[in-house]
Amino acid sequence: MVELGFNIFFPFSDRSPVDLISLWDEHTYRIQVKARWQPRQCAGQDIGVAGVNKDNADVVVAYIHKSKSFYVIPTKELGSSAHLIFYPFGRSRKPPKKYWDEWRDRWDILKKAPNRT
Repeated sequence: MVELGFNIFFPFSDRSPVDLISLWDEHTYRIQVKARWQPRQCAGQDIGVAGVNKDNADVVVAYIHKSKSFYVIPTKELGSSAHLIFYPFGRSRKPPKKYWDEWRDRWDILKKAPNRT
């Protein structure tokens, strides 16, 4: 994120539900980072997001290591999902509940003023 021009800060507390705080042009975002380092044998790569919601984070940044894919997803888009399944190598034959392709490499989301209530 620093290479993309963001200022990044770490929360002072280890008990914070936020992993990073990003700053872009006076706009701050609370970011929860999730990753899949060991690929699954199936096409879909799952990442758990249980407990992440719009009250404790603005955005989830999901990273799939094997394909070097980043997904920048606003937490309001998660709904009640506890697991997200990504298909960085292409679509599956059996459609999942939701594809997350539209959020791949969406760093522009972090450059806008956040919509907080």
